[in-house]
Amino acid sequence: MPTPTTREPVTRARIGQVALEVIDAEGTRAVTMRRIAAVLGVQAPSLYAHVRGRDEILQLAHAQAMTEVGPFSSSGDWRDDLRTYYRRMHDVLLAHGDVATVQFGSVPLTEESLQGFESAIRALADSGLEPRLAARATERLSLYVTADAYEQWEFAQRSSGPPPESVMRELAPGLVDFLDGNTDLGAEGPFEFGLDLLIAGIDRVSTAT
Repeated sequence: MPTPTTREPVTRARIGQVALEVIDAEGTRAVTMRRIAAVLGVQAPSLYAHVRGRDEILQLAHAQAMTEVGPFSSSGDWRDDLRTYYRRMHDVLLAHGDVATVQFGSVPLTEESLQGFESAIRALADSGLEPRLAARATERLSLYVTADAYEQWEFAQRSSGPPPESVMRELAPGLVDFLDGNTDLGAEGPFEFGLDLLIAGIDRVSTAT
């Protein structure tokens, strides 16, 4: 759990770093102006010199996480490039509590958060996909990745009780046989399947235009 640090200059980057540490330990609900100020060793009102409020602090935490994703790189195969980039994003979001929720219902308006999105759109547009469709496809990929990461975090928070497979086997044994072991909701297999499915769909739309 983050603790008050030796006094360092308060900057937007530092606020985002501290907020992300709080999210790692306790989730986004624990992020408040008072809490972040306490960790920074300042009074809450002083944070308004740097941010407009809690929502902006959460955006800074999200931006801090996105720096770990790294830039979108182009190898000449946009399918592999999208797969690599969104796998990295998924890994980073899984490593930082429920920070993925910052993207729900809003677009994080920070340079770190927007650059990857812009690069992914450009890669699709350069492949021949109409720019409007490229933007829509990239937005759907981002939503899938963030939603899956958040769902895995939620499952981890609710991990007490009998495992899902044992309940399914009791209530609907045929379903367990059909799923053939895919009831491990924390596994990477289902995520990879969904990601490949979306990219294949984008490829089909791209060749049809």
